[in-house]
Amino acid sequence: MKVLHINTTDITGGAGIAAFRLHTALREARQESFMLVQNKKSENSFVYKSSSIPYINRIRAELDNIPLRFALKNTDIFSVSNLQDSINKKIQKIKPDIIHLHWIAGGYIKTESLLKFNIPIIWSLHDMVPFTGGCHYDNNCGNYKLNCKSCPMLKTNSKLAHNTYNRKLKTYEQINNLYINGLSKWLYNCAKESSLFSNKKVFNIPNCIDTNKFYPINKIIAKKELGIDINKKNILFGAVAATADKRKGFDLLKDALGKMKVKNNKIFNVFGSKQRINTDKAKLNFNYLGHISNKSLLRTVYSAADVIVVPSRQENLSNVVLEALACGTPAVAFNIGGMTDMIKHKQNGYLAKPFNTEDLKTGIEWIINNKNYNIISENAINTIKFKFENSVVVKQYIEVYNNIIEEKYN
Repeated sequence: MKVLHINTTDITGGAGIAAFRLHTALREARQESFMLVQNKKSENSFVYKSSSIPYINRIRAELDNIPLRFALKNTDIFSVSNLQDSINKKIQKIKPDIIHLHWIAGGYIKTESLLKFNIPIIWSLHDMVPFTGGCHYDNNCGNYKLNCKSCPMLKTNSKLAHNTYNRKLKTYEQINNLYINGLSKWLYNCAKESSLFSNKKVFNIPNCIDTNKFYPINKIIAKKELGIDINKKNILFGAVAATADKRKGFDLLKDALGKMKVKNNKIFNVFGSKQRINTDKAKLNFNYLGHISNKSLLRTVYSAADVIVVPSRQENLSNVVLEALACGTPAVAFNIGGMTDMIKHKQNGYLAKPFNTEDLKTGIEWIINNKNYNIISENAINTIKFKFENSVVVKQYIEVYNNIIEEKYN
């Protein structure tokens, strides 16, 4: 069985990292797995580039976004996926038995190109864009359940979302071998409720994580290695574009931390961003660690934290939460999206009322002042070990792959 994963990137971006981890885990399980990407950063010999001309890959996203210049109200990510591609030529050369789509936006694959594949397709949902008129997160508008006719992200007279929705509808209706994987129970339910995927087979298998790369380091040793005062509580926040993306909720975190009466016994670290945000009103001092790609350093950063806070307004299955829990660091988040798949309230972390910053503060303090901290930390490790570890997740995927291929021949 030959599986081909298709994603815009291999080891950058949340979806790229997750897809590459699955690809690697499958190969370690002695399965024939390959990746096809628009932008390759790894040196993995089983990852192929769609085009060997670098400048084409760089400008595709910009070209695909041209229709948005006069339609989009703000900086929310939105994709129309209407740029011609030659992806099928590459697929035919690889000759996979099954195609596993991941995040294919950024001008990578035109929606209608899926009709050319003629191979069973699994589509793992890393966000909402496969079943919306273009938004990657709908800010709880819910129009994907109907027809995306009136999109709050676009100017009033724009028909772009509805037109994109109709293109997807016509395409999906013609594909009989399309299977949808909601990586979180939240996205699984969203996909089932969506008008575009309501007639497709939808299942739920999560992302996987390698516990040989993400595991706990003694907290005191980790803090000393990073030059952090071992007598202070280390509160960590991290995400791609951590402070720039409003969806990630850095403003909510600031408000929560600002409510703390005692702050001088705590350290606040941010990774994933170098963009410094004014925090004078809350009287908080943040250390900005920037983007961390080195796995060893990232493992140390997680292990040195007493708690990680992920205050997203909408979120699928956060790699940050998975990585932190694997390193034994409890997580605090709002009770939304895929957070409930990973965080068990007052067992391995804390789920605050959305979007109550007072309760978020309470959750942070409940973790860092807890007498049973070591038990909570152990629960975090066990959550990953029994539910998200490579061998557990890969077994589920192999079973689904085999069932789909068997269904095709029957």
